[in-house]
Amino acid sequence: MAIHLSSESKYYSDVAINDTAAVGTDVVEFIDKYYVPTYSQWLREMELCFKSASKVYDLGRLSSIAAFLPYLSDAAVLATNNLVANFKPERDGLYSYSDIAKSIEMTPFKDDLNKILDEYGLEVKEVYCEGPWISIDPDGFIKKNNISKTLKTSYDIIGIPVRFYLKKQDEGHANKTAPSEQRR
Repeated sequence: MAIHLSSESKYYSDVAINDTAAVGTDVVEFIDKYYVPTYSQWLREMELCFKSASKVYDLGRLSSIAAFLPYLSDAAVLATNNLVANFKPERDGLYSYSDIAKSIEMTPFKDDLNKILDEYGLEVKEVYCEGPWISIDPDGFIKKNNISKTLKTSYDIIGIPVRFYLKKQDEGHANKTAPSEQRR
């Protein structure tokens, strides 16, 4: 499963009916701009997408979720701040993939994702960063991506592909209650 949300993109993927990987191949152009949700709204949308997908796919067999860190909304800003505050760049001036992954794990996103995955008996086993990364201007990113008003950073946002490897929960661990029901 892949997460794709970009206010820069004028396209969206359409999932093919017979696609067992749940990855679309058709691309349709948007005519109008669309609303970029806040972090909490985005999590709720993700939860609803999982519910809908679970009617067609056995999500208990899902093994990983791929995303581009900036698509994770507030978590991208928090991960960037965590990285600079807690880790040192290597000799080449770049941060290691493992340090970037640890900085992502330090955000609330992993726990929030686990709450959504709980209904399907899954949890995040490992956060893994892969591929080249880019630096994104923080001011433009925060303005365009509906980032929480309380979040600030003076550091470039890290743009890197991230994979969340999943595992089945221990027997009896999944509570079979949707995260929205747990909050009540």
